Amino acid sequence: LQAQGVKPPRGMLLYGPPGTGKTQIARTMANESGVQFIAAATADLKAGFVGQSGQKVKEVFERARSRAPSILFIDEMESVAPSRNSAGADQFTQEIVTQMLQELDGVKSNDAHVFLLAATNIPDAIDSAILSRLPEKIEIPLPGQAERERLFSLFLKGIKNTDFDIEVAPQILSERYTEVSGRDIRGIVDNAQQKSVRRALQAGSPDNIVLTLDDLGID
Repeated sequence: LQAQGVKPPRGMLLYGPPGTGKTQIARTMANESGVQFIAAATADLKAGFVGQSGQKVKEVFERARSRAPSILFIDEMESVAPSRNSAGADQFTQEIVTQMLQELDGVKSNDAHVFLLAATNIPDAIDSAILSRLPEKIEIPLPGQAERERLFSLFLKGIKNTDFDIEVAPQILSERYTEVSGRDIRGIVDNAQQKSVRRALQAGSPDNIVLTLDDLGID
């Protein structure tokens, strides 16, 4: 793109409820594009003393540029760079946002291409100046019924002993659990397996673990 005089994209915001796979999408994008993936969270960008947070932000961007072309993924952007006039702002917010804006603007004139990919549960809480530099915004919603069914099938796969038809259960579960994320579905299956293990241990038959629909919350 650069060779043809076309400016490559510089940033994107993924937003949606917790547990919908925004981090996994970011990693997949990096893997599919063959570029380096650098992840940063609030702890990587916010220091304990005034004057240090700006330096931490600068260091993260420098690390991404040193490995360019790269994707710099910042999770929980609403905590990293909240609106400077909001109740969520603290003594470090101005410093972090100001330095991040300088880095983002600096990236535009730097040959070391860094694609900023941010994720948030609350896009409206992010500082407006940061949002303006992430023109592409993609919503990652909760899975629909068909997606929930596939996820239940995936997480139940490999479980040998059940009191139900493992081919039919995912449909029942997807209808029972509606407003859930992929992370929630994994948790439902994991918790159910723990219940089945505890029951077998209490019965003195640890070699006879059977997962039931009741374990999965289906009466």
